[in-house]
Amino acid sequence: MLGREVGPTAHASRLGVGTRCKASREYIKQHTLNPPSPTPNPQAKPSQAKPPQTKPQPPLKMQLQFLPLAFLATATPILASGATILTALSEIQNNTSALNSTVTSFQPGLVGLTEVLPLLSASTALLASINSATAVASSSANLTTDEAISVAGATESLASAVNTTLANVIRTKPKYDTLLIVSPVVLLNLKLEKEATDRFGDAVVAKVPAGLQGIAENLLVPIDDSFEEAIAVYE
Repeated sequence: MLGREVGPTAHASRLGVGTRCKASREYIKQHTLNPPSPTPNPQAKPSQAKPPQTKPQPPLKMQLQFLPLAFLATATPILASGATILTALSEIQNNTSALNSTVTSFQPGLVGLTEVLPLLSASTALLASINSATAVASSSANLTTDEAISVAGATESLASAVNTTLANVIRTKPKYDTLLIVSPVVLLNLKLEKEATDRFGDAVVAKVPAGLQGIAENLLVPIDDSFEEAIAVYE
């Protein structure tokens, strides 16, 4: 059997089988490495990519309505008390003393503007401190009895400083009169400072316990009288 000769027909058959196997291997290899693209379906609709979904935003009008609430949530309230009023009174007294020094050191010159500038600066600083103190007193809670007593003591000290300063303003008027513009400027500042002082006094008295408000008002009388006297001299 091993020596049996193979006929041409059998040999051809084997060649055909080998050729078909080789072709099959080549087909599998090609389609494995390069798979055929699918045949497009003319009836299929092209797929559309869905846009990314975003969280809906509230209308602009609604957003604007929440702005005041956001501001209130982050704003720092002004907290005022007897201690802050005492600090404001101390600032007024310091500026009053500074004005007094400016008044007593005044020396008339030839021009007038140079001499009046320090006076204007000191008067402006005093007026600003009075207005600031009024805002502090207005935003303060009602004072306790102990706080009201402390404020009363500071008010008496301030009244003494104011009276001294305004007495010097009256005494210095002859020097101011040598310059045309100084006395009218002093008069204007006196009126502004008196008005501001009255507003500050009213704001403080309103925070004092009801039983002590009469005493608080009496403490302000000497200050008011000194302003009235100085204004009358310059008018």
